[in-house]
Amino acid sequence: YEPSVIQDIVERIAKLNQTTVDVSKGLVGMNSRVEKVLSYLDMGLHKDVRIIGISGTGGIGKTTISQMVFETVRDQFEACSFLGNVREVSEKQGLVRLQEKLLLDLLQSNVNIRNTYMGINAIRHRLRAKMVLIILDDVDRLEQLEALCDHSWFGSGSRIIITSRDKHVLTAFGVDKTHEVELLTDDEALKLFSRTAFKNYQVKEEYLHLSMNIVKYASGLPLALKVLGSFLFKKSVHEWATELDRLSQERDTDRTIFDVLKISFDGLIESEKKIFLDIACFFKGEDIDRVTRILESCGYYPDIGIPVLIQRALVTVSRGKLWMHDLIQQLGWNIVHQECFEEPGRRSRLWLREDIIPVLVNNKVTDAVEGIALDSPKLEEARCDSEAFSKMHNLRFLQIRNVHMTEGPEFLSNALVFLEWNEYPTKSLPQSFQPVKLCELNLCYSSIEQLWNGEKCLEKLIFINVSWSQNLTRTPDFTGSPNLQSLILEGCTNLELIHPSIAGLKRLKVLNLKGCRSLESFPHRIEMERLEILILSSCSRIKKIPEFAEPMEHLLELSLEETAIEKLPLSIERLIGLTLLNLRNCKYLERLPCNICKLKSLKSLNICGCLKLNELPESLGQLDCLEELDVSGTSISTLPSSIFLMENLKMLSLHGCKGLPHESENNPLNDQSMPRNRTRLVGLQFPISTSGLSSLTELNLSDCNLQEGTITENLGCLFSLVSLNLSKNNFLSLPKSISQLSKLHNLNLECCKLLQQMPDLSPKVNLGVGSEGSNSLERLSSCFNYINCFELVKNQDCNNIAIALLRRFIQGIPYPGNRFETIIPCSEISGWFIDRSARSGVSMDLPEDWYMNNWRGYALCAVFGLGRRIPAGNLLGKWKFEKETDSTEHGLRCEVSPNNLGSGGWCPFFGCSQELGQIESDHIWLSFVGCEHFGTAWQYSCRRLEFLFKTLGSSLEVKKCGVRLIYDQDIGLGPKP
Repeated sequence: YEPSVIQDIVERIAKLNQTTVDVSKGLVGMNSRVEKVLSYLDMGLHKDVRIIGISGTGGIGKTTISQMVFETVRDQFEACSFLGNVREVSEKQGLVRLQEKLLLDLLQSNVNIRNTYMGINAIRHRLRAKMVLIILDDVDRLEQLEALCDHSWFGSGSRIIITSRDKHVLTAFGVDKTHEVELLTDDEALKLFSRTAFKNYQVKEEYLHLSMNIVKYASGLPLALKVLGSFLFKKSVHEWATELDRLSQERDTDRTIFDVLKISFDGLIESEKKIFLDIACFFKGEDIDRVTRILESCGYYPDIGIPVLIQRALVTVSRGKLWMHDLIQQLGWNIVHQECFEEPGRRSRLWLREDIIPVLVNNKVTDAVEGIALDSPKLEEARCDSEAFSKMHNLRFLQIRNVHMTEGPEFLSNALVFLEWNEYPTKSLPQSFQPVKLCELNLCYSSIEQLWNGEKCLEKLIFINVSWSQNLTRTPDFTGSPNLQSLILEGCTNLELIHPSIAGLKRLKVLNLKGCRSLESFPHRIEMERLEILILSSCSRIKKIPEFAEPMEHLLELSLEETAIEKLPLSIERLIGLTLLNLRNCKYLERLPCNICKLKSLKSLNICGCLKLNELPESLGQLDCLEELDVSGTSISTLPSSIFLMENLKMLSLHGCKGLPHESENNPLNDQSMPRNRTRLVGLQFPISTSGLSSLTELNLSDCNLQEGTITENLGCLFSLVSLNLSKNNFLSLPKSISQLSKLHNLNLECCKLLQQMPDLSPKVNLGVGSEGSNSLERLSSCFNYINCFELVKNQDCNNIAIALLRRFIQGIPYPGNRFETIIPCSEISGWFIDRSARSGVSMDLPEDWYMNNWRGYALCAVFGLGRRIPAGNLLGKWKFEKETDSTEHGLRCEVSPNNLGSGGWCPFFGCSQELGQIESDHIWLSFVGCEHFGTAWQYSCRRLEFLFKTLGSSLEVKKCGVRLIYDQDIGLGPKP
């Protein structure tokens, strides 16, 4: 036989005699590390805020552990945030960006922050009542932690996990416990390796010796084991032996991990290597769809290449974004550095400021440069040589952020696929620039006046963003850009002309013209059949919006806020997929078309501030999917009865709906010779029946000129109601049916000055408003606001009202973590509060077993009022009544601190949730704080507490205060002592 045939026979016989070794017995691996961290969290045992550290060398699995813990316990918290790559993000984008991301995750809304101090205040004040889970991954400096978290910033039961290579940072910050991740044992490492190399724990005997040698070479690092295992998957014994031989020849032990990782890189084909280096240098943390689109324009076949990188464990995808371990990223950086150590301008990719600025300033670039990403953490100015870009003929990626270049480029490469240049310094792009491969163009805050002249062939262009470019006066001809999907022109205040070709962009999905206040007209008819979001908000000169051509079923959001439109086109009925229609502050809008009822997908309708709107279509109730309806600040006085049959409506706001002014009845003939009395508002006419609003949780009827008897007795039919705002109205009493609202936890009666009596509320509040079929209940804060309800307290003891509401609340608490407060006119502290003071602070001595015997928490009470008048005879004329100060925020809070804890202690504070600037006399603030706000250190060592009440706004002062520990027997839930 031929030798090849003999070899084939030998291999077949060998396969028939193969045996395997089970390496899974008795091995624990990563799960034991996860369980250890979970035990440190003390979930369900301690309701204080706990901060846990995870430390260890790079590649040892800190991020993996934190991710597994995060996914295991996240459902037990109100809100969660996983902030990855804290070190890298803070270096490139600054701490403010991390603070904004944290607030966005936890509040589900954007919060604009100008500096870290402002961010700290925002986190501390807006999250203090939320039970949150936060992961801060890869922290390397104390200042990062000081800007993002503290024991006292979050609600009870919150947990923060911090991973860092530097254990000293964790110790200096004062974490409660630290888990040091150790290297995997040989058995654990073999298990992990076999799981990636063989996809199970059965190691073929002929591979066992090689596997053990590879495990030994990987030195117990999980990252190295994953990468090697993924690379060797389905390879022959001979290939395994060859790669192991390559590894064993390396003498430099300091570079072992990178040599291990580089084996996988070397096995890639050329296009996959370019994709890997692009991700390492430019795209880590970016949206995978966006990166795929850019790489496709480069001709790199990412639909094939990215899955290969994922299979090799070089790249991961999490929540739609591309990630790679920082050691793998460092490998990519090292490979690029090796292209030319001494001259950065001869490397293919530049991403470090210290390399890029000298190259551009001194014109030290070559055509080797394919990509530049310059992102300074602080705004700086650089004087770039205008000819520097003339040598970069192969430049395909250019990103400049937070660096103001004093001169613009005279040349830009036609090979550019991605161009982002914030504050682009010149009025136009170079005339020679013909970017036929351009995919994204981002020139925010630029000096650009015109993007291009005439029709330009840009068939690959998908995204344009020139927001806040104040010199831009017109858009270009888009005929040559038929594939454009996003066009963002927000804040271009001098934009006057929209080229008519925009109406024919059939692939456009997002069109944002918010704040283009010089824009007066828009194309008469649009045929953007794939449009999903259209924003014309604050285009204050737009009087008419275009007709919508069929089909427009993809349009989800239409925002016409603060425009000058007088009516909506009848063709709006064609927007059958619309979920949000924002008409807020359209002051010239007089009516809604009747066919608006055909928008069967509409979930949110906002017509707040449409002053001329005095009626709604009777058919509005046919919007079966509507969940939010805001009619605040309109001239509407009656609502169509069909609205009260909307079973899915969750939020209804009628704030300030008083109807159109009516002449006084004292002058019925309207005789011009007779004196006129002042016009009056008829007030909102509320319907007889509201029984159809079975899902309504929030109802705002504030400032509607509601009179006695105008609030329906059927109010109690709103059995899902959680929040009811009746402030600034003129009724004398509330219907008795309000006692049927067992889920009501927020009742605002501020400035109902004629209110004389409150009916009894439901004897036991039901806070179980979680979703049907779910065991998790929403953590709620109850507030009952009686500010300036003076007639109410004439007939009833204000302290009795407040304490009765407190008892009702505590009896209905489903589990610890909820808050309660009420504000009511009063000038005395009830004797029910055992510890009282005639000042703004009070102390409480604690018995030895104070935290035992069904302790629920503690009640706080403070009398506060307007500041004292200052004598007016001051010669300098500087004395004023304190209420006339410029302070715009008025509030109250209480800080609680033990007097016998050292530096490890922390002082929670609890703030009043209401704005207190409108009070006209003394009021009491009564608040309940649950026992979970005490940590174990307090329980076992604290013998005295200090309560200090403070006001916000110089017009307020605290005059008296009191506190009391609350036990079951105090609220009728347990036997009396």
